[in-house]
Amino acid sequence: MGGLLMTNKQKNWYTWRTLSEFEIWHSNVITGLNLPRLGQNAATGKIDLNAQATTSYTVAIQITNDDWRAMVEDEIASNFADGLGLPSQPPKAPDEP
Repeated sequence: MGGLLMTNKQKNWYTWRTLSEFEIWHSNVITGLNLPRLGQNAATGKIDLNAQATTSYTVAIQITNDDWRAMVEDEIASNFADGLGLPSQPPKAPDEP
């Protein structure tokens, strides 16, 4: 199982209508970021031979059948705008009405 490439940069939530739409966009990001990365700490960028392989940029979560959301850094949103979902609010916590 691989790790994620997310940093402490400014992030916003985006929504896609289908998981397939998200996966197409995410595949382009993975290619553009030259993932997977082996032996590198995803958070710091430092060489770490014991680090888990970084295989994904972000992960989509299903809110409803036609609402898939993921956090995306502003820089990534700008550099990979083609197929990027629409800006969205964060999903509600499980105990929120």
